[in-house]
Amino acid sequence: MLKLNNKKESLHILTNYFNKFNSCELGYYLEIENYKNISIPNFLESNIYDSEDIELLNFLESYFKFALVKLFDKKILCEIKKISVKISIVSDSIHWSNIFTIENTIFIKYKYLIDIFEKKEYNCYKSTNDIIFYSDKIYDLEFIEKIAESILYILQFLNCTDENKLENIFSNKHYSIVDKSKINFINKYNILKDPNISFIDNKIIIYWSCDNKPCTLINYIYSNLSFAPYWETKIIELNYIDGEYYEIDQEIDISNEIIDKYLNPFIIKVKYN
Repeated sequence: MLKLNNKKESLHILTNYFNKFNSCELGYYLEIENYKNISIPNFLESNIYDSEDIELLNFLESYFKFALVKLFDKKILCEIKKISVKISIVSDSIHWSNIFTIENTIFIKYKYLIDIFEKKEYNCYKSTNDIIFYSDKIYDLEFIEKIAESILYILQFLNCTDENKLENIFSNKHYSIVDKSKINFINKYNILKDPNISFIDNKIIIYWSCDNKPCTLINYIYSNLSFAPYWETKIIELNYIDGEYYEIDQEIDISNEIIDKYLNPFIIKVKYN
């Protein structure tokens, strides 16, 4: 079920993804200032690990097997068995979270994988809330949840290749999905590009409260162009008028409870399973 991409395959996926970016944005997502006079494809190739350089494949596969057993029901397991989960290993110079997806491939930073392995080997956990015991083995809870979340993103990508199927995700009355052009923001936000949901990059998720009021949650970049994107999460209340959404100029304090309330519907199953 688990397939490790070679460097050529990984490079093809990353190059296609970053080709869609405006060149002035790339510095937010790639540590290119340390690579002078080098093309973006060559930069990407320099920061991808080839299969023979990876020493923790058995360790990684054990985590994937456990994530499937622990966090998915039989219906989703049947879907997963129909696909081959592809893995690419990259360096920290490709800025994003430690594990993320682009379409049907999961990208994992090698340093993060090593850190997880060493935390287990040297028993560096400070709280039992950070681990799971299963069959006399210890598993890192955060890594398990990130793997499960990534698998769900892949399934959603495969289901959403046909845009008509996208609406199936939003059968819950609390969510809808609209084109970005339908959102009239007061402020000009530089919305963070999220590779996990790149297949709906031109759309915005709308959350409807119990009293039928719409709002949206965005991650927007607030830093100047630098080695990494510094962003904040913002919940924006909206007015809905004649098929258009209009930002209400009102600050909402962000807390974990509020973030959970407006959780991305793509990962809500993992969060509460």
